[in-house]
Amino acid sequence: MPLPPNLTPEQQQAALAIMREAEPYLTVIHIQLRQTLVELHNLSFASDTPPDALAVIGRRLIRLRTEAIRELQRISAQMEKLAGFNPGWGARVRGTKMEDLNPQPLNEQSVE
Repeated sequence: MPLPPNLTPEQQQAALAIMREAEPYLTVIHIQLRQTLVELHNLSFASDTPPDALAVIGRRLIRLRTEAIRELQRISAQMEKLAGFNPGWGARVRGTKMEDLNPQPLNEQSVE
């Protein structure tokens, strides 16, 4: 994410440190979201899918989405406190689209 151009060097360093710290956790959530979306995609075409399987995957997606939004809100608050600006990440809790969480389309993944 590009930083605002009006940040001081100290603010830029603080923002970059916050983003570096958060990246591993966000990467894990992103991978889990992608894997769950692939699992959902595969189940939706299986004729022998148990009725509750889709509900279980749906709940998992909601939990992962909530985790991602909370982490983005935490990062935004930390950036505001330490770097002097709030990127507004995670601000739209209700109605957030999956695209806002940056999952890749299913057709770009290899399913093995």
